[in-house]
Amino acid sequence: MTPPPTETAPLLEVRDVARTYPRPRAHPLAPRVFIPAVADVSLTLARGESLGVVGESGCGKSTLARLVTALEPPDRGTVRIAGADPHALPKATLRRLRRRIQMVFQDPMGSLDPRWTIARVIAEPLAGLAPEIPRADRRAHAADALAAVGLGAEALDRYPHQFSGGQRQRIAIARALVTHPDVVVADEPVSALDVSVQAQVLNLFLALRHRHGLALLFISHDLDVVRHVTERVMVMVQGHVVESGPTRDVLDRPAHPHTAALLAAVPRIEAAGQTHTRRGPTGGPASPRRVDSGPGCVYRARCPWAVEACAATAPALRPVGSDRTAACFRATEVMAAAPAAPRA
Repeated sequence: MTPPPTETAPLLEVRDVARTYPRPRAHPLAPRVFIPAVADVSLTLARGESLGVVGESGCGKSTLARLVTALEPPDRGTVRIAGADPHALPKATLRRLRRRIQMVFQDPMGSLDPRWTIARVIAEPLAGLAPEIPRADRRAHAADALAAVGLGAEALDRYPHQFSGGQRQRIAIARALVTHPDVVVADEPVSALDVSVQAQVLNLFLALRHRHGLALLFISHDLDVVRHVTERVMVMVQGHVVESGPTRDVLDRPAHPHTAALLAAVPRIEAAGQTHTRRGPTGGPASPRRVDSGPGCVYRARCPWAVEACAATAPALRPVGSDRTAACFRATEVMAAAPAAPRA
């Protein structure tokens, strides 16, 4: 399927955003310690583009999602949605801007009020973000949104518990679409679903992006899912972006040791019928506790490629090929050592 045309001006522009949270103190007199959840992350997303954000649990992916949707303000840096800074707008203008960016959460059952009918669940954003739409017309808008995700109008008077997990996620997507957004941020939208249902929801995202020209920010820990859905990808470690570029290029020939470690942890089925974990060392435990990395690279304690310079200076993102960047002093060597991943 040919990707939809993109526009030059970004719908979503994030520049050097950072967000820290205080660590719980052991006792009231202990000094306050702040943990960086997101550190100087930048990204752009134009109409029709899809960008994946991958990394381990706790790497800052969901915090980044809350920042780009203006659910939380950054400590520093800027977020612009359709050219506007949401945190500098009056409430009425911000409400109109929120219609242009919507979010799909990980747990469909947890994001749908079990006491509400599906009609009320889907129409709720219209009440807050599109008050000019009469109450009497909201049901029709909800029915249109359901139709867009492949569900019939008969679902409107039912309740969330009466649907399967895949259907509930379709309903959550319909709620995100009801305001006709330009950008959809999907935070682990299929991780709570059975494998048999995941493909249906992923194909729905692809169809909606091509049909409506949506810009999609897709957050996941599953590299195969990101490969299927996105055109570009960013890899995060402890709040930092350590690699970015076209999805297939990054996942076929990683330039950062952490990307290689994530790929090495993905089981593959060999021709002989044996499950085989992909090449290379993982570089340490899958979900490390966040520690103060000091002035050096945040990944160096687990990195099999670490050298003395990694402890002294954090490598900056630098070009490593066509439209690719990596934050590693030995990126060229890492790329050379990684055989191409088997394509799906």
